[in-house]
Amino acid sequence: MTHACPVCGHGGATALAELRDVPVHPNVLWDSRDAALAAPRGDLVLAYCPDCSLIWNVAFDPEVLAYDTGYENSLHFSPTFRRYAEELAGRLIERHGIRGKTVVEIGSGKGEFLSLLCAKGGNRGVGFDPSYDGESDAVQRDVEFVRELYSEASAPPRADLLVCRHVLEHVENPTAFLTSVRGAAKNADTVVYFEVPAAEYMLRERAVWDLIYPHVSVFSESALRRLFQRTGFRVLSSGFSFGGQYVWVEASPTMAAPLAAGGAATPELGRLVASFSATLAEERRTWGLRLGRGAGAPEACVWGAGAKGAMFLNQVEGGDRVGHVVDVNPRKHKRFVPGTGQRIAAPEELVTSPPERVLVMNPIYREEIEETLRSLGLEAIVEAVGGS
Repeated sequence: MTHACPVCGHGGATALAELRDVPVHPNVLWDSRDAALAAPRGDLVLAYCPDCSLIWNVAFDPEVLAYDTGYENSLHFSPTFRRYAEELAGRLIERHGIRGKTVVEIGSGKGEFLSLLCAKGGNRGVGFDPSYDGESDAVQRDVEFVRELYSEASAPPRADLLVCRHVLEHVENPTAFLTSVRGAAKNADTVVYFEVPAAEYMLRERAVWDLIYPHVSVFSESALRRLFQRTGFRVLSSGFSFGGQYVWVEASPTMAAPLAAGGAATPELGRLVASFSATLAEERRTWGLRLGRGAGAPEACVWGAGAKGAMFLNQVEGGDRVGHVVDVNPRKHKRFVPGTGQRIAAPEELVTSPPERVLVMNPIYREEIEETLRSLGLEAIVEAVGGS
């Protein structure tokens, strides 16, 4: 492929895989089955950079996406995810002394994490997100939400902690975006924390349903570090979290040392990339056969009506015949999955029509889901679909 990498500029991209005709907004749910079936679709044509190991969609069209109040991807209704968010907030506060300070979050969503940072550290918060619709207005007095995209012009005069979680992968030009963030971070002592889904997890664990249209890029640790260094940040540390599913970077806007070119991608990732197209095809074929036979689509339940669930239902033959789709997020209840049109139910609704199998879209929630099923008196077989 002749496309230049949007992170390091390398011109020799490798073709990775293709997913055609997928819902462009799997986290936008619909108020009727007909509207869900008519949800707009697009293509994923994935390239891999052998220099920095970025994966990105060369067929991405930002014009088909809109992040407004209909966008819903909150995970804070899960006890498992809340524990993770609590631990992360505590680590950032303690490690960097964020008490009585100003915290800015880019892409603050419904405001849960920003409110948590402010409550735990006695901080003042400013969140930027056009999808915010007043969900956290009564949670924390010292938090302000700006219903627009973050920019140099709108940035507060000071941020002691600048947080951006699960936004960068949505940005068509990550270099330009991070350069803008670097320009807005006027204080040398600002701590910058970014977090995105990890390419390493997707490749190693065969988590193919993590590939969604809004994620124009999938970052490895090396690609994320390279991006920060290239845009003038000094990388303080980086690593993985949430069972290896996320990769994060902590950085300072202090000018970084010159970056040596090349050599970032690891041989292991190269090997996984070489077999990924076959892995994707195998996962789709395997689950298509299982839904047609043993798993029994009408008797199966997909647990998790987020992006992973929508991609599974749309990409696996028989996904449109799955009888139950549930989610713990009450904002999703009685709405419909884009592309396949299933009505999303609360877990309690399974009592009246028990499934034979529950297909867990994210294995990190498996124990939580099994406990919920026990509390409802249900004895379904539980299987992890996304990752191992």
